Amino acid sequence: MPFLRRRTRLSLTHVADLEPPLPGDELVSVSVGPLGEAVALWAAADAAALLTSDFGLGPLARPVAVRAALYAPGLSHMVGIPDCRFRFPTVQPMPGGGFLLVGTRVPWRADGVPSNATVYDAPGQPIAEGLLGDGIEQVQTTASGQVWVGYSDEGVYGNLGWGDGPGTEPIGAPGLIRYTRDLTSDWEFSCTSHGLPPVDDCYALNVIGETAWSCYYADFPLVKVGGETVRAWRNEVQRVTAIAVHQDRVGLYDGQRLVVARLGSEQLAIEDKYDVVLPDGEAPPPTSKVVSRGSVIHVFVGRSWYRADLAELPN
Repeated sequence: MPFLRRRTRLSLTHVADLEPPLPGDELVSVSVGPLGEAVALWAAADAAALLTSDFGLGPLARPVAVRAALYAPGLSHMVGIPDCRFRFPTVQPMPGGGFLLVGTRVPWRADGVPSNATVYDAPGQPIAEGLLGDGIEQVQTTASGQVWVGYSDEGVYGNLGWGDGPGTEPIGAPGLIRYTRDLTSDWEFSCTSHGLPPVDDCYALNVIGETAWSCYYADFPLVKVGGETVRAWRNEVQRVTAIAVHQDRVGLYDGQRLVVARLGSEQLAIEDKYDVVLPDGEAPPPTSKVVSRGSVIHVFVGRSWYRADLAELPN
């Protein structure tokens, strides 16, 4: 039985406050790229309100201008996109200075479902588009341009017309799908092939190099996918929203605690538990955006960027 240390506080480190590309821009969404850089989508106030409004979940009636920006940690690269029509968009870096823009909600339509993902090159011109489905929970790209997508329960089981009959099967039914850089599906998770429970909701995703780590509802197994090879560990930590990985240790974050465990042959062995707090000692608010990449858990509170690195914790 591994030694379990006393539970302590883990204070997040403030990295930066994200600077809007243009005066008056509002933050639409934020995530983290394959090199640990923050990647954010910005728009003017009226456009940001349209993009994040619950009133109607189909494409916008008129396109709006958005700006995709990288931070490392200061603003290092920006691409203007003049014609975004996607609801609840998120963005990821692509090779050569481009960006992937994804609309996370898209209703099924009898006359054809429009694409909800576009790859833009560095000058901001579209070079690929595709339909990735509704109910997208997680999107992470690799340095080579592979795209990993994890789906919520609505994406897996259907909503907004998906799953209502023949021909409406949800694209996200596998729960986790890998796409090529031209947005063609080239791998889908199959629980039955690996003796695992089905994905009801992909709560956590961490793509490291070309390998994806995931933890999903309901049983929250830790799953590692490298190429076509899948490996899984039993896990007793519930509602995991982010996974940090360093050597043979993982850090599982549930919105309040970071549970550090060691990879066993079939099960995780818990070694430490930390209460995660902001530098002022307060817990991150429930509205925080949490993203895991590599050994780091990134927490965004509005425009403020914080992080905790598993590699820096006692081994």
